[in-house]
Amino acid sequence: MDNNKLAKDIVEHVGGKENIIGLVHCATRLRFSLADNSKINESELKNLEGVLGVVSNSAQPQVIIGNKVNTIYNIIMEQTGIVTEDQTPKQKQDGNIIMRAIMVVPKVFTPILPAFVASSLLKALFAILQLTGLIDTASSTYQMLNLASDVAFYFLPVLIAVSASKIFKTNTYMAAIIAAVLLHPSFTQLVATGDPISLFGLPVPLVNYATSLIPAIIGVWLLSYVERFFNRYIPESLRYVFAPLLTFLVMFVVMFVVIGPIGYYFGMFLASAMMSLYETAGVAAIVLIAVFKPFLVLTGMHYALAAAFLPVFLSLGYDAFYMVTAILPNLGQAGAAFGVFLRAKDKNLKALALSTSFSAFMGISEPALFGINLKYRRPLVGAMIGSGFGALYAAIMGVKFVAMANFGVIGILGVMPEFMLHMVIAAMITLVVSTGATFVLGFEGKVSKSKTTIENKTNENNVSQSDTVINIASAMDGEIVPLNEVSDPAFSSEAIGKGIAVLPKEGKAYAPADGVITVLFQTGHAIGITTEEGVELLIHIGIDTVSLNGKYFTVHVKQGDKVKQGDLLVEFDIEGIEKEGYETVTPIIVTNTDNYLDVLPASQNKQVQPGDVLLSILKN
Repeated sequence: MDNNKLAKDIVEHVGGKENIIGLVHCATRLRFSLADNSKINESELKNLEGVLGVVSNSAQPQVIIGNKVNTIYNIIMEQTGIVTEDQTPKQKQDGNIIMRAIMVVPKVFTPILPAFVASSLLKALFAILQLTGLIDTASSTYQMLNLASDVAFYFLPVLIAVSASKIFKTNTYMAAIIAAVLLHPSFTQLVATGDPISLFGLPVPLVNYATSLIPAIIGVWLLSYVERFFNRYIPESLRYVFAPLLTFLVMFVVMFVVIGPIGYYFGMFLASAMMSLYETAGVAAIVLIAVFKPFLVLTGMHYALAAAFLPVFLSLGYDAFYMVTAILPNLGQAGAAFGVFLRAKDKNLKALALSTSFSAFMGISEPALFGINLKYRRPLVGAMIGSGFGALYAAIMGVKFVAMANFGVIGILGVMPEFMLHMVIAAMITLVVSTGATFVLGFEGKVSKSKTTIENKTNENNVSQSDTVINIASAMDGEIVPLNEVSDPAFSSEAIGKGIAVLPKEGKAYAPADGVITVLFQTGHAIGITTEEGVELLIHIGIDTVSLNGKYFTVHVKQGDKVKQGDLLVEFDIEGIEKEGYETVTPIIVTNTDNYLDVLPASQNKQVQPGDVLLSILKN
């Protein structure tokens, strides 16, 4: 590849030198600041040899290069003479406005899931106790349990506001009070009386905002602009007192008069629309969603389902769509992977199929989907067939959920008690049919036997190597996140390479293998290591953290250093990074993936520690 020609062509297809205001780069991509984004020729850019992807629909268009980004950057800077790189925006916004709005819901909702799951499952247990008559509905225990099962739902606007404040980068406590004011007992009493009320002569709709979702999200989004406005224009000597006061007064009025009612009625409209869809095409819609769910996951559109169904569930208090189409497709992936386990003769493939099947059975389907079923094609068909039959039965029986929790077999506990038997039958149909269909259909592609019978040797760090497999350890202590769930499309699309991500618990990154530091950014957010076996690893701490310019990062190595597995590479302040509004999820990528037969997640555990096997790389 001619790097000089590539650099020249990139400049040409972003509108030429005169269209470039500024240019910076991170570990994998060029980030342009352009005078006119419409001059980007995205199709031509994507077709250039050496370009892995393009993100053009953002404030800071990006050209994904991969490992050679620094080389191409230097050539472009030399060719164009650009020196105004500090003019580039600090942050990007990926996707069009509709997709960004859709993506906000899962981003806001995910952090509060533990509280939501706790109340949801307690509500399901409470319903079972009522149905079986094991609890006296007149007792104080009944009343207290009822209170406990409702608390996360009732105060949901506050939980949503706190989470949204991190997405929209505004003061968390201001966000909390503009949501909490909607739930104040005095306002609730005014709503209960039904008498008309006004605020500064403006009518205030009588709405009960408990369990509402949309008003809090929209309110915090607007708060971020109002807060910045007053902080910018109020003199610093007066800012501490008057900026919060004026911000709250403005948002207090707007929340009651505009945003609260709009968000509430939009949620009601959405609930009504979804119920109309269910009444007219419920069975067909549920079956189609369940069958084609894997493709929604591949494109990221499953987030749109969450954005649509969450307000419906919160408005109606039950769900007739989402949980069925979330649980059964996962069980379909589990059954298909189990079918591969039953039919495969290769011991490594059987072990991988069985472990990924169990993972999907428990609600984490990505290892089975990407590691087995999609890779071998026919099992994916088996999973879709099983999911379709299971969903058909559940839809005909009208299965409804009262709690939204785990998306695996445990999630069945959230079903309304009267539908429990039907949901169990639907789950069994899905598992049996997907397993049987896969067993009959077989699977395409085989792993050579010569690559699977080598005895592994284990070192003191529990990372084993063989003649056919290279195992890579975890670089940090944290929670495994499938790569396709990472919000940055350059990583989630595997344009840079295959791998996995870790959401760190501790602000330390260690060497995942013996090797040499080949790439090291002064900002400390990204490190490249070439292992002794030739694997090129990229550890990218956080998403868009290059914009922090090294703040919150302390680097303990330098480029060219030889490191041993477990050596401390970087320390970083998780709380500080998140306070600035950035995600700390850390992709760990094999950037020379094409040199290997495959790169697969090695651990089926949700939690990993430094030294645990994280990735298994199959040699050609």
